[in-house]
Amino acid sequence: MADLGNDGYVLALLPGDKHLMGKKLARACCAKKAVMTDADTAERLTGYWVGGISPFGTKKKMPVVLEAGLMDFDNVAINGGQRGLMLIMNPKDIIKATKGAVADLAG
Repeated sequence: MADLGNDGYVLALLPGDKHLMGKKLARACCAKKAVMTDADTAERLTGYWVGGISPFGTKKKMPVVLEAGLMDFDNVAINGGQRGLMLIMNPKDIIKATKGAVADLAG
C-alpha cells in the first residue's frame, strides 16, 4: 500500500520479486509523490495484517494499480486476505473485480 500524500492511498499490486518505484506510481496516479505506507497504517486501512493484505474487501475503499508486467501471464497468485491464502486469477479478472488500473510500477 502506498501513501500519495494529500491524494490519499492506493493499493499497488506487484510481483513478489519486484520493487515499487514511488515516482512511477505517483506518475500513474497523477500525484506529486508516492511512498510505501507504514505497517500500522496499512493494517488499519485495509483490515488485513501485513503479509495478508488483499485488494479485495478492504475496510477503506482504495484505488488499485496493477504492475503492467503481470498482464503477460495467464494467471497470477494474489493474496486472498489472510496469510497463506492465495487466489490464482487471471490479471484481467483482478482488474475487473477491483476496477483497477494497469501501469508500469516496478524498477
